Amino acid sequence: DALESGVLVVAAAGNQGENSSDVSTPASIERVIAVGATDRYGSAWKDTSRGSPSLNGEQRIDPHMKPEISAPGENIISTHNPELGIPYASSSGTSVSTVFVAGSLALILQKHQSELIQYEEENGTNSFIDLIKNSLNNSVDSENHDSRTGYGFLDAASWEAKIASSLP
Repeated sequence: DALESGVLVVAAAGNQGENSSDVSTPASIERVIAVGATDRYGSAWKDTSRGSPSLNGEQRIDPHMKPEISAPGENIISTHNPELGIPYASSSGTSVSTVFVAGSLALILQKHQSELIQYEEENGTNSFIDLIKNSLNNSVDSENHDSRTGYGFLDAASWEAKIASSLP
């Protein structure tokens, strides 16, 4: 299993809208970082899936409420298949949002690579994942979890600072 091996998994919450019963799999798994989408105004994007307060009858607790975070996900311009004659196109959805979170995480892991490896060796994989998720959840301005936007909106610089301050 990827999570047991210390792989950090960032997954799209899904595009089922506010009437969804939960985020999609694998985003629903406890130690996975589930990402919701925001619109151009910073509100929950109309189709971002809603997280459930429980999974299989068990209440979710911090830092594992779903989704954990939101990032831009409406009309994002990106590269497109040039064989179709259009080098760029816009796209919307939680998969688009996931790229922002995964990219931020990759840069943070690169910056603190040796310290994070040492932390995981000394504290174990679950503590390592909890450090990453708690730092993410504490990096936002929101005090409460929202079932569509998570703990708040991605702030990569604040996330990096929270991780840095948590390391020995």
